[in-house]
Amino acid sequence: MPGVRIEWLEGRSPEIKAKIAKAIEDAIVSVKEANVLRENVSVRFFDFKKSNFYAVGEPFSMGISWFEGRSADVKAKIAKNITDGITAIKEANLNPENISISFSDAKVLDFFKAGKPIKR
Repeated sequence: MPGVRIEWLEGRSPEIKAKIAKAIEDAIVSVKEANVLRENVSVRFFDFKKSNFYAVGEPFSMGISWFEGRSADVKAKIAKNITDGITAIKEANLNPENISISFSDAKVLDFFKAGKPIKR
């Protein structure tokens, strides 16, 4: 935890995706109050054809799911760090105005692995 889901238009190389994933990991673990270890961050990319994604500009939507307990201030720091980190990757061609980030907080008992609740 956390799991990061990125939805965007297709066309970016595996190298750019790796840079973005690293920037997201760096952004999350750099906020010490979030109490997240790098090895617990997973990033998944969902590439959409332009004909299947309608928005103004080129959209970049990110959802972060994790266990509850982080303050709005911690989330704001992470969102700023992520936006700054991924827009610094020039070849990704991302406009900060088109980046939306949402956080989904789940109770620990809502997550299971091998049929058993995951402990935080």
